[in-house]
Amino acid sequence: MKTAYWDTSLLLKLYLIEEGSHAVQSKVRDWEIIYSSEIAFSEIYSSFHRKYRERAYTKIEMEHCMNQFELDMHHGLISLIPSEELIHQRVAAVYRKLSDKIFLRAPDAIHLATCEITGFKSIYTHDQRMKQAAPFFNLKAVDILV
Repeated sequence: MKTAYWDTSLLLKLYLIEEGSHAVQSKVRDWEIIYSSEIAFSEIYSSFHRKYRERAYTKIEMEHCMNQFELDMHHGLISLIPSEELIHQRVAAVYRKLSDKIFLRAPDAIHLATCEITGFKSIYTHDQRMKQAAPFFNLKAVDILV
């Protein structure tokens, strides 16, 4: 079974109409299951609401995005990995050693640690900061939009 770990920046492009969405939507067919951290759930809903708040999407469009995301999870296309203490311990260990030149947000660190702990060798992301931090989690960052 062909699987991959995607961060929120790529997952969002499955639902939102923005630069790179078409490319991501065509690439999703390459995998049977897309995995991500459960933190993506809240990040995705927050992003949908931000589009609504900024008047880029109507309430109906926002709800359509939410419903489609839920359907994709229900049908097994997207599987969210629960956060556990080991993931947070890995995040802490990386922060202890991380250079002061690297900016790494906590949700991104949780994605990277989740990806590493669950045995993936690559993380699919379009986020520049995550691509920079991926090696600290023994991961190769893959950007399908480049």
